[in-house]
Amino acid sequence: GQKTCLHLHGVFPYIYVPYDGCGQQLERHLRQLAFSIDRALNVALGNPSSSIQHVFKVSLVSGTPFYGYHEKEQQFMKIYLYNPLMVKRVCELLQGGAIMNKSYQPHEAHLPYLLQLFIDYNLYGMNLINLASIKFRKARRKAKDEDHRLKTYIFLSSSRVGRNPGLQSIWEDEKQRRREKNESSQIEPPESQDRGFMQATDSEKVFKKRLKEILKQNDFSV
Repeated sequence: GQKTCLHLHGVFPYIYVPYDGCGQQLERHLRQLAFSIDRALNVALGNPSSSIQHVFKVSLVSGTPFYGYHEKEQQFMKIYLYNPLMVKRVCELLQGGAIMNKSYQPHEAHLPYLLQLFIDYNLYGMNLINLASIKFRKARRKAKDEDHRLKTYIFLSSSRVGRNPGLQSIWEDEKQRRREKNESSQIEPPESQDRGFMQATDSEKVFKKRLKEILKQNDFSV
């Protein structure tokens, strides 16, 4: 696989709330819920006259409730938000009765956004990710310089076979960082720091004396 800094688009945080809009027009009810959330959230943020939209969309889905025992699936409204940081605030408004003058019980609101993303798309840390469509940003440097660097990197990678690929990748990242700062990419071990004068302890004196005696017994000059 190719190591990269990946920017995902179109993946929004979401929560579920039970749907009880029996006898109402579905699309109208979903729009009213989204509008009520946007308005209540703007008021809670101190901007009652704001028209900022926080809800991306609301859709109707079916699923088994998380709380209690249920034999059959029930209908839920899946609320997509633009900002993951607003999930907690929206849940507080839903539970407090600020949305459509009714108290709602949010479901799956305890999951952090990144964990929710990993679960939905079956992703694991330090694992490969398969993408159906990607776009690469243009390189900042000239193509010739990038081509030369790529050849050098391939040569170094093929000539160095380490037992731990993870550590080798970390060293390569550090070398890349040094190249971008116009520093030498040859990493040398740091020099030993000056410890200054340290008073020898009693045990150190005893062991040094014993070492000298052993060296004299074996005809080593001290």
